[in-house]
Amino acid sequence: MERADARTSLVPLTAPFRITAGFATFLGVVAACLLSMGVYALQGGRRDADQEGKGGQFLLGPGAFLLHWFMWAIGPLVNLSLRLGLTPDFYNFAGLALGLGSGVLIALGRLELGGWAIAFCGVADILDGRIARLTGVASDYGEFIDSTFARFVEAPAFLGFAIYLRATAHGPFLAGASLA
Repeated sequence: MERADARTSLVPLTAPFRITAGFATFLGVVAACLLSMGVYALQGGRRDADQEGKGGQFLLGPGAFLLHWFMWAIGPLVNLSLRLGLTPDFYNFAGLALGLGSGVLIALGRLELGGWAIAFCGVADILDGRIARLTGVASDYGEFIDSTFARFVEAPAFLGFAIYLRATAHGPFLAGASLA
């Protein structure tokens, strides 16, 4: 089989499948998540009061187990953040930095690291609201800032993909369509 033209394919057609460090890390995280879901379920799978109070749902309700498990899983990080005195603003700016970093990593072709940066950015977004509610500083203004920062976080990832895909036949179209 011939190698694909670099302008039409980012991966040679003859490349053998190999497990990269990034993919191995992903598999390890998935395994840890599945194991922790079992622990959560065995402990009774309590529903998260904060999510219940704000009417949080995932997949319009059927994803309730995943939502409440995830809130349980990040509980130690929330507690540590509260003990350290980290504020919602800390997590807003951390999310912004991670979003900018994801765009740079994606543009440089480090898709796995860019993906992790996006995932951690999402965790930072969850933590800012959670800490705001737990510390009693939640406000309409805070929600506005949070949603504004979220747009500034998404743009670098899309721009990173536009740069990464610029040499492919449909890359600029796909990147532009994703921004529309």
